[in-house]
Amino acid sequence: MVLVTGATGGTGLQVFKQLKADGGFKVRAFVRSADKAKKMLGCDKCDESEGIFVGDLTDTASVKKAMKDVDKIAITSSAVFDCNGPLDPTKPPCYYHNHSYPVDIDWVGTKTQVEALASLGSIATKQVVYVSTRDTMDPNSRYGNLGDGHTSFYHLNAEAFIMSSGVPFTIIKACGLGDDKPGQYKLVVGHDGKGYDQKLDSVIDRSDVARVVVQAFHKPSSSNNLRFDLCSEMGPAATKDADIVKDVFDAARYPWNKKVMGTVIV
Repeated sequence: MVLVTGATGGTGLQVFKQLKADGGFKVRAFVRSADKAKKMLGCDKCDESEGIFVGDLTDTASVKKAMKDVDKIAITSSAVFDCNGPLDPTKPPCYYHNHSYPVDIDWVGTKTQVEALASLGSIATKQVVYVSTRDTMDPNSRYGNLGDGHTSFYHLNAEAFIMSSGVPFTIIKACGLGDDKPGQYKLVVGHDGKGYDQKLDSVIDRSDVARVVVQAFHKPSSSNNLRFDLCSEMGPAATKDADIVKDVFDAARYPWNKKVMGTVIV
């Protein structure tokens, strides 16, 4: 069973839809609003009978309830800011709503999810795929500090917690996010903001991030215990689903940890 948290968000919606369409997994969603789920997920009752769990990520009880019988989680939940621009002098250009700051969602909420999953049976049989963010290596990142939320800082701490939890993980740090259809571009990986073109307009479509999440669940032996930046670029050979292990997971391994014929070469 896969639980998608943040399933009504831009990336979470793509992950949820692709997992459902894949047919290889039982899928449920954790959302904050049943009304929003009804509009975006196509559910009828939008309750637990349809695999839709409504709650707050910082509430341990509601998260544990959604986590029952789950062995895989796709954490796509993330704090979202509103931006007013220069037209409203009474508010900063970008701000977070109360109880929805990065410290609440990206730090406390992520910890709550991983702790709930790890408390249910052997952690060796579990899997976390975490859609993190860009610029976690840059404390002065403009994006990471919008609204004084320090989102990159809290995502980075969440990554560290996941990596030290003992639960097998894949951490995907997407560059700028777009909303085009999947499978049009070559997917490229890097580390610490290097390894791909770092232009301000560098993007990867959410639908392609979702494809990588789905394949991470299908190919845990290739995707487990990896953390990498993910972006896309124009090129003659777009990355198809069958290429994701080669173009993404294998490419994300450091030279001293390359996999050859299933054996780790050190």
